Amino acid sequence: MKNTIANKKPFSRRDFIKATAGTAAAAVIPSPILAKDPIKIVFWSNFSSGTKLEALEAMVSRFNKENPDIIVKHTGFQNEDYKSTILNTAFAGGQPPDIFTSVGFEWLFSFVREGAVLDITDYYNQNLRQRFIPGIESTYEYGGKYWGVPWGIGGTPFIYYNIDLLEKIGVTSNEINTIEGFENVCDLSLKAGLTPIGFGNKGQWNAVHWISNCVKNIMGSKRAIDLFTMKSGRWDDPEPLEGLNRMKSWVKKNYFGNTLNETYGVGQERFFAGKTLMLGTGGWVVGGLVKAMKKNPKFQADFTEFPVEVGKPGLGSDWIFWGELFAASNTEDEATRAARIRVLDAVSSPSYHAMCFPIRENTYGARGAAELSEVPLDKLSKKKYKLFNNATSLIPIPDVAIPTQATAVMYEEFQGALMDQVSTKEALTNIADAIERFKPKG
Repeated sequence: MKNTIANKKPFSRRDFIKATAGTAAAAVIPSPILAKDPIKIVFWSNFSSGTKLEALEAMVSRFNKENPDIIVKHTGFQNEDYKSTILNTAFAGGQPPDIFTSVGFEWLFSFVREGAVLDITDYYNQNLRQRFIPGIESTYEYGGKYWGVPWGIGGTPFIYYNIDLLEKIGVTSNEINTIEGFENVCDLSLKAGLTPIGFGNKGQWNAVHWISNCVKNIMGSKRAIDLFTMKSGRWDDPEPLEGLNRMKSWVKKNYFGNTLNETYGVGQERFFAGKTLMLGTGGWVVGGLVKAMKKNPKFQADFTEFPVEVGKPGLGSDWIFWGELFAASNTEDEATRAARIRVLDAVSSPSYHAMCFPIRENTYGARGAAELSEVPLDKLSKKKYKLFNNATSLIPIPDVAIPTQATAVMYEEFQGALMDQVSTKEALTNIADAIERFKPKG
């Protein structure tokens, strides 16, 4: 598995023909015992509203029209309930859906170790591998085998900034590129009576994104990948401690104002309303930002990558990322197995991803979705895709790469450390111990 991305060329029509060859192959998957009646496929997701749901249902509708021998029925669940209870209960009861969404890593691998996920390695290697962005395979590769296919992928966090407010405090956006410059911008913002950053960590996940980037800056991509995916290192080692202390110093300096325990949505609203200079969050906000600027032309904003530590090995182009994927539950029935693979093949194809793009402008796992969709991109979206195409490494967010029990500890301990309820050293030791306690054996 390679985590580096280098010298990537623009995606051409010739590339598209090569990448979609697997989709054509899907029509001839050996399936000699397909039933006379259409095979019914139950498809579950954590998309219960919004453009994610709309895009996925458009894919399902297209698939059903193109494949009359298979009927896919999609059900979307509320995100937190789906991840914490619904999917686990279905697998534990021996009645999982045929196809399901996941963010991969331990949230998928826990089912893999139980033998409950369909191994698609042979089909993946023969038909699918060339379609996808390099580095994303770490999301669904386990034990040298492949257990899913990617849909969406995104980096986190970017630093969004209000152009007018930045000019008012007398600095340019280049100042945000380094930690030293970023802190200077925050200090100037405070002197001007303006809250530097809209935040919101009531859900406790946003701080993980920030702290992870601070740690990555100090450790560099290779060691950060090993730490975040539990291969080596502990969270109470000196570098993670330095990263958490960096984040805590920003809290103490009041860079986030009183937004630490507000909801993420409130932090975002503050920024869109011009009440904070910056907003730190993932690339998924770009589309919403463009809409906000169209709605209010007086509000003008832009973004840059997370600032880096000068003299440290971490690069801005080392992306800490999250992914969304599709996987299938295991089955011994050959006809059902073939049907599930056909669904996975279709919904991971460049043409299906390109179809989704007008509905939900996103970074898709299949290469060239934006180009193939022929949707005219706004300036900020073009910038996001250029940054993504120039990425040098994909590093998973740790809260999806560790066991869910340890994730709960990580959320609580990070928030406790930032709110002075526990020391940074104690918080990191508690996280490291929880990872060791819940870490899969062998």
